[in-house]
Amino acid sequence: MSAVPPKADIAAGRSGSEGHRAAALTTRTLLLGERRRHRASCAVRPSPLLAAVTATIFGMLMLVIAMLDDRAIHVTFDATRGGYIATHPQLAAPVTALSLSVLRARVGRQLDIAAVNVRLKLDRTARAQRDLRRRGARQTAKIKNS
Repeated sequence: MSAVPPKADIAAGRSGSEGHRAAALTTRTLLLGERRRHRASCAVRPSPLLAAVTATIFGMLMLVIAMLDDRAIHVTFDATRGGYIATHPQLAAPVTALSLSVLRARVGRQLDIAAVNVRLKLDRTARAQRDLRRRGARQTAKIKNS
């Protein structure tokens, strides 16, 4: 061990043995501070698993809210009555249309909401008719291209 105290200890007026203890204490304090900062920086970073779980829960909540939404317009299809028929408690009378896009626009006008925000809930016959029309359009396009 050196008999000469470090320069910082000489400037502070400490003897050799006190300076070493103070330097060791300062070093320990700095290391503890760095560890705390490191732990804090690790705590800020979210894990991918936590983000995935949060997104899944949020998505499930949105589905439950959508299912309980009372603004859904119930739609059925009846060829004898003129096509698609929409019913809703806020509608004065059932709304009929030959296509779903026209039905959506008419319901939106009567309920005073944008047609984009009208959510149609199709029953089995309405879904079957929609799917049949979609398949027919694809078959017509194939015939024209041939």
